[in-house]
Order: sequence, then structure tokens, then C-alpha cells
Amino acid sequence: MATLHWSPEYRAPLAALVTTTLGFLTYLSILLAPRVEEYFLAHYGSKRGQTLHVLLANKWSGTALLGLFPLLLIRFVLGQPLSDYGAGPVQHPNTWRWMLLVSTLVLAMVWSHSRKPQHYSMYPLIRRTTWSRGLLLQSLMASSAFIIAYEFLFRGFLLFACLPLTGPWVAIALNVLIYALAHVHKGIGETLGSVPFGVLLCWVTLSTGTIWAATGIHLVMTLSADLFGLYFNPNMALHAKNPSS
Repeated sequence: MATLHWSPEYRAPLAALVTTTLGFLTYLSILLAPRVEEYFLAHYGSKRGQTLHVLLANKWSGTALLGLFPLLLIRFVLGQPLSDYGAGPVQHPNTWRWMLLVSTLVLAMVWSHSRKPQHYSMYPLIRRTTWSRGLLLQSLMASSAFIIAYEFLFRGFLLFACLPLTGPWVAIALNVLIYALAHVHKGIGETLGSVPFGVLLCWVTLSTGTIWAATGIHLVMTLSADLFGLYFNPNMALHAKNPSS
């Protein structure tokens, strides 16, 4: 009977799989737990409470669980440089070209879709009717940090850790499978849409050797979805002064 023997080459892929799985389960347990949202609403009121729930329970907790924790694991447990997982300096000459080309296409698609009520009824996640510039800045900063952490986990740690052991196609398939499952709580539309988008980001990452093109593309999609959603929503407006609603 064949037996499995532990090999040091399994260490990084196993750590990436466990970190991704447990990180997302913990993140979703915080994000989707009714008690967490009820706490914010009860202590800060419906408007401020919903805002803080999005910023803290969604964006910043996700940044810590999906980005900061894997970063510390790589540096102090695995003892490896972040550049081993695509977070090194840009060296491939096509990195910025890919980011510009794909981001332009993504921006056009988001602009078109943002005009539809099904988009601006969901985005931005903060549902204030009136926004201050300070609130908009907080939202964009939190979303940016979350996406950078997200890409570092998926197209960085998970993809590059699995690559030497599985080869590119299996690594991409596994990455996209987990990436799609992470979108199930957002509905069937985003779950299905995450599959081709995830394949594209993995392919761009492996083509350029770093996560930065994929991160830039994902940032453009997420931030434009919020900005266009705010712009096209007839019930939302941006004001210079701090609004009361």
C-alpha cells in the first residue's frame, strides 16, 4: 500500500490553503453575524452604525484577516520574503500595460452597469443618502486597503504557494474555485462573475510575475463601482460639509 510522506514543499501550499480558508470563514462569521451588525446599530444609531459596520466589520477586519495575518505568517513563520509571493518590485515591462488596458475595459463595463438600479441599490455598501468628502475618503481608503489585502492573499500567497507543487493550471483552478466560493454570500450573479474575473487576474499575475497589475485592476473595479454607484443613485448625494444623514 502506498503511503504519503511529508515533504517540506507541502509547507507553503498547506499554509496558504489553511490561511485562506480559515481567514475567510472568520471574516464571514464577523461580517454576516447578525449580532455584530445589531451591536453597531444599537450603540451608534441606524445611520452611523451601518457606516461603522461596513468600515470596521467589513473592510478593516477583512484587511487584517486576509492581508496582515498572511503577511506575518510568511515573514515570521515561513521565514520567506514577500517577493516570493508576488509582492516584490515590478520588473516585467508589460505590467503597467496590462493594468492600463484591462482597467480601461473594466472601467467602461462598470460605468455601463452602474446606471442600473440593481447596481446602485447595492453599491456603495455604505447607504448614506448624503455623503461628506471625509466619509467618501474613509470609504475609498478602507476599500483600497481591503482589495490590496485580498489580492495579496489570493493572487499572491495562495497562487504562488501552490504553483511549484501543482503547476499553473491547477493553481489557477484552485484559486478561482476558492475565490468564487468567497463570493457566494453576495449572490449568484457576483459568484458567476468572479470566475472569469478570477481567471483573468491569475493569468495577468503569472504573466507579469507580481500581484500589482491584478491589484490595480481590482482597485479600479471596486472603487469605480462605489463612485459610480454614488453618482448614479438618485437618492444619494455628495456634499462639502459633514451631513447629518
